[in-house]
Amino acid sequence: MTQELNYSAEMAAMKFDLMLLRDAVDMQWSGFNDSLGVYVQESLKFIDSMREKDFKDVFEQVKAKKIQELRSHYLQQTFRLAHSYLDTILLEGGWEPSQMREILESFTYEQFKQMQAQWLKTGRMLWYVYGNIEK
Repeated sequence: MTQELNYSAEMAAMKFDLMLLRDAVDMQWSGFNDSLGVYVQESLKFIDSMREKDFKDVFEQVKAKKIQELRSHYLQQTFRLAHSYLDTILLEGGWEPSQMREILESFTYEQFKQMQAQWLKTGRMLWYVYGNIEK
């Protein structure tokens, strides 16, 4: 998000957290301010505007780092390796680190941009709002 938006939110004791889950994106806004609605709206506008920006350098850096992590994954201690297979064993559709590395190595920035164009267009949203809310 823009530094101005983050600074204004911080001064008003508002906060935004984004977490990537296995099959969803969890966005949480919090704070006690009457401009929280504007903060939510501006945050979503910024996320939507990311479709137009060129993040190729960031994409390549993150991809290289993740591939390196996946390559060294098997060098961990045995008990840590066993824990990393929970997704593969317990959840349908879980991938082993070697499979994820193979997929990622051939994944291009152009494919990423095609996927990014579809973000937030489909799917369902679940909103949970609580607190002292007026109008």
